[in-house]
Amino acid sequence: MKPYMNKGFTSIEVLLSLWIISFSMMLLAAVMPMLQSLIQKDDFIQDQIGLRQLRHILLLSEAVSAVDDTLSGMMYNEEYTLIFDRQRLVKTPGYEIMLMDLSAMNFITKGECIYLQYQKNNESKINERWLTCEQPGMDFTLFPDDAAADDLINPADEYQNQDSDAVVSE
Repeated sequence: MKPYMNKGFTSIEVLLSLWIISFSMMLLAAVMPMLQSLIQKDDFIQDQIGLRQLRHILLLSEAVSAVDDTLSGMMYNEEYTLIFDRQRLVKTPGYEIMLMDLSAMNFITKGECIYLQYQKNNESKINERWLTCEQPGMDFTLFPDDAAADDLINPADEYQNQDSDAVVSE
């Protein structure tokens, strides 16, 4: 055996392994933003699902009353309450979470319609979403939160725009 053949073998191994590690790091740096976007949850979709569930519940309700951050109603001869608890909008009895990651939430009334006004934890804007207007056969008890009669929106206009989701920003 020739002794000079083994002298550079370790340095070639080290250079090859450093090249493989650096190439792997470059690939990882390029792929990481794509993985991060796949992992992040989409709050917008969750909010839309929660709002649709709220509208469905209110559509099936026989009696509804709204005061500040609490909405009570009667559905299928069972009483329910929607409350703001631990940064969530929750339906009781039980603990069905409708919306989460809220920093503030309030039910407001405009005319004969109920709106949900909420602010997400990571946003500065206040979202206002239409929930329902008084339906035939529904007993509505609404308590406007210090709104003057002149400031109320025409409920007929709002009823036609059921799916419009206005955003109010501060």
